[in-house]
Amino acid sequence: MELKWSNEYNIGNNIIDAQHKRLFELVNSLSRLDAEKATQDHMKKVLDFTLRYAARHFKDEEILQAMYQYPDYKAHKKIHEDFVATASKLVEQYLAGFSPELFNNLKNILYDWVKQHILVEDRKIGEYTKGRVPDLARLVLARRG
Repeated sequence: MELKWSNEYNIGNNIIDAQHKRLFELVNSLSRLDAEKATQDHMKKVLDFTLRYAARHFKDEEILQAMYQYPDYKAHKKIHEDFVATASKLVEQYLAGFSPELFNNLKNILYDWVKQHILVEDRKIGEYTKGRVPDLARLVLARRG
């Protein structure tokens, strides 16, 4: 099961769209890993990198939302925080138990979440920002915090 990028995932921001494509690649690389053959250390590195990349991407999305004064910013940020907490907990459980079943569960959750989050929540950001001018002062403040 692989994520296939199509234009329906574009939100209209080149940076965010490129990051979304990279998230697809990362989830697909997880999908191709064989949980029974890969070492625990290798799996940990791939999972850690994927979660770190997602966290960085979320920060960039949140900066974009601040720049455009996106009205659902707090709710969207909470969705990101909840995902990171859930995914981190699943990774910890997987690494503690290191079973193929847990890994497959984790892959499925990442697959479904990334796909749905972009199509539903992130598209709302794209619609909201379309044709609006960003508040660049908010960019400076967001990068500091």
